[in-house]
Amino acid sequence: MRRLIVSNRFSLCSLIGSLKVYIDNPNGELEIHSSRCHKLGQLKNGESQAFEIDEDEHLIYLFFSEVSRDSQALIIPIHKGKDEVRISGRRKFNPTSYNPFSLDK
Repeated sequence: MRRLIVSNRFSLCSLIGSLKVYIDNPNGELEIHSSRCHKLGQLKNGESQAFEIDEDEHLIYLFFSEVSRDSQALIIPIHKGKDEVRISGRRKFNPTSYNPFSLDK
């Protein structure tokens, strides 16, 4: 097992709503881009959370709105391994694309 740490940095665009974190899983309860996914958690504005994931390859899906998840989900590939994985970003102001989550550089 390894840890996946996701940080939803503070942003004025995120005062309402929370970042949903999903991982690909054939037995998952939700379908995103034709892939079954399991919910790992939800992060409020400025919050970080650690999740235990296995050492296989995975896709991580991050989005704010259930309605626009297929068009607005940020998809992050996680490679096979034992190392801890960190994802950090914040919601950026862009009303034409529902203020998407953007990764830190």
